[in-house]
Amino acid sequence: HIQGKAAWHDGSMKIVRDSRKGRKQVGAWELYDLASDPVESLNLAEKKPVKLAEMVQAWMTWKASVEASDGGADY
Repeated sequence: HIQGKAAWHDGSMKIVRDSRKGRKQVGAWELYDLASDPVESLNLAEKKPVKLAEMVQAWMTWKASVEASDGGADY
């Protein structure tokens, strides 16, 4: 997660989000299967909403942990 962009992967599945201004869908998560689509050309977010939701939740949990750690709250 850096400069308005975020990514998370679980095996061959990857989610990405770009919250920078000027993007087609600012802040929308996209889902890709890198095993069958290594160039990330087919967004599977609508076809696999459960997997997308699971991965977004995992990313959110990780991000909250990082922020807590940064603030010294998890030590």
